[in-house]
Amino acid sequence: KLEKINITFPTEIYSADGERVAVLGDRRLILLESISPHFLNAIIAVEDASFYSHRGLDHIALLRAIFRNVRENRIAQGGSTITQQLSKNLFFSFERNWIRKVKELLIALQMEATFTKQEILETYCNQVYFGSGAYGVEDASQTYFGKPASDLTLFQAALLAGLPNSPNNANPFSNYDRALRRADYVLERMVKAGFISAAEKASAMNS
Repeated sequence: KLEKINITFPTEIYSADGERVAVLGDRRLILLESISPHFLNAIIAVEDASFYSHRGLDHIALLRAIFRNVRENRIAQGGSTITQQLSKNLFFSFERNWIRKVKELLIALQMEATFTKQEILETYCNQVYFGSGAYGVEDASQTYFGKPASDLTLFQAALLAGLPNSPNNANPFSNYDRALRRADYVLERMVKAGFISAAEKASAMNS
C-alpha cells in the first residue's frame, strides 16, 4: 500500500547532553480531503495538467522532452508525470540518466495499474520536498505560512506548488522575488488549465 511505502522515520539530532535540538524530514501525513483544493489544482496545473486522463505517461510531454534532450545532447527536460515523479521520489536516486528514466516509467505504469489517482496524488502531496526541511504539503504549509494545508489561499497554494520543481532556488525565505515569479507562473498555468479565471489570478497576486 502506498501509505506503507510512504512512511519514513525522521532524522533526530541530539546535543552532547542528550537534548533533542532538531528533527529533519518529519512528514505530517494528511488525507487528500484535508488539502486545500487550491493546492491540488495548482500542483496538477503546473506539474501534470493531464494527470486525470493519462495512465502514467504523458505522450506529448514525453515527446517534447525527448526532442529537447536529443537537441541538447543531455537530459535537460524530464517530461515526467506526477506518477513518474512519485516513482522517482520513492524508489530511485536523483541521478539524471536514461536507464533511471526507463525504470521510473515502468514503476509509474505499475503504480497506475495498482492504485487510484486519488491514492497517487495523496501520496505525492505527502512525499514531495518543498525546501526548508519541509516534506509534504502539510509540513510546507506550517513552515511557510503557519497554517494547515486545508486553509491555504489561492496565492499561498500557488507559491507552494511552485516549490517542488526547484525547492532551493524558489524558496521564499532565501529568494522572495523568484518565489513570487514562480507563483505567478503557477497561477498562469491554472488559468490555462481552466481551474481559475484571469481575474482570480490577478486578485491572488494582488493579495
